[in-house]
Amino acid sequence: MFDYLGRNARWLSLSYLLWGVGEGLWIYIQTLYIKELGATPEQIGFVLGLSWLIKLLIYLPVGWLGDRFGPRQVMIPAWVVGTVGVIGIALAPDWRWLVPAFVCYGMSGAAVPLSSAYLSRVVTLEAKERPQQTFSRVVTTLNAGFWVGLIFSPALGGWLAQAIGLRSVFAISAFWFVLSTFAATRTRSLPPVERHADVSGYGELFRRRWLMPVLGTVGLAFAAAALASPTGTAPAQFLEDEHGLASGVIGVLGSLNAVSIALMSIWLGRSEKPLHAFAAAMAFIWAGCGLLLIGQEVAVSGSAYVLLGGGGVARSLLESVIVPRVREGQRGVLLGLLGSVHALGTAAGTGMAGPLYTNPGPQAPFVVALVVLPVTVGLCWAALRSSGQPSAAPRPAAQATYTE
Repeated sequence: MFDYLGRNARWLSLSYLLWGVGEGLWIYIQTLYIKELGATPEQIGFVLGLSWLIKLLIYLPVGWLGDRFGPRQVMIPAWVVGTVGVIGIALAPDWRWLVPAFVCYGMSGAAVPLSSAYLSRVVTLEAKERPQQTFSRVVTTLNAGFWVGLIFSPALGGWLAQAIGLRSVFAISAFWFVLSTFAATRTRSLPPVERHADVSGYGELFRRRWLMPVLGTVGLAFAAAALASPTGTAPAQFLEDEHGLASGVIGVLGSLNAVSIALMSIWLGRSEKPLHAFAAAMAFIWAGCGLLLIGQEVAVSGSAYVLLGGGGVARSLLESVIVPRVREGQRGVLLGLLGSVHALGTAAGTGMAGPLYTNPGPQAPFVVALVVLPVTVGLCWAALRSSGQPSAAPRPAAQATYTE
């Protein structure tokens, strides 16, 4: 099924899957652990918010470092620092020690744009021998791997927390992060980009008329999508308060959402028109919001959670739209910018969901998403359609060459 993937893409996909298993063990119960170590609700918010802030701050610098020194040279340390952060979380004697540990874990977010930048080079180098290994298919397969790892591990993590304690869950998860880091190191270093092909530098990148309109509108789209994200505040609370669903049922719907993201990543990633696939993913979110508002039955809510899976694949699809439009030596910074916009939009949407849910009411987050999504996606579509064809990729060598 994945025979179109080369060695490097296979190892990275495995690494993402293992990381998903490790993170899934505790991602839904991390607040309970922080509370157990003596933190108040405000302190819990500070610790978790700091992790998002670190991601927002580092995306652009690490993108530049990836362009300067090569994405693999920077992404491997990101895996290592993230693993060290998880070990630190497991060993923390009280909540104050979680602050540097979660900062380290937040820095592992640098691996996401760097992995995409790395794979964009791999696809170019292996274009002749693996013509079906398109960037869109590779980056969405990576995303699918992470969500496959997240399907069963949350339930296992909850059971382990009850059986042997929350701290032990983090200790066990560290094993999976070590395996994930090892898998990432099995990728090969790439030959340096020929700088004479990118003499225009970043000034030429920022002069592209489509760039800022796309980043601005898609940032609003990500914020609207976050209002209805199943991992956010509004959907689970809405299903409990308005539809009367028990937490166990909602948990099952969460696993269904993870399955949907994995399958949707593979399905939409195969499209030869990634802009259409991105628009379809956002349309699925829009439809999922509508189903949540009108449906009372569990089957309808389950269908909504399936459609909301579009939110988990939208960023990968957008990467596959915009990355081919810029030169290789600019892609790290471009992906860093997109990562920052995604983090800022997601944080804003997550933060707005609670106040909107309280006033004017539980339906408000989904109504806002229904209004904002079509407008922002339409503007983003128009900007990208008017930007012309993607930049021509450098002619690949007869055979891919890597440095060990």
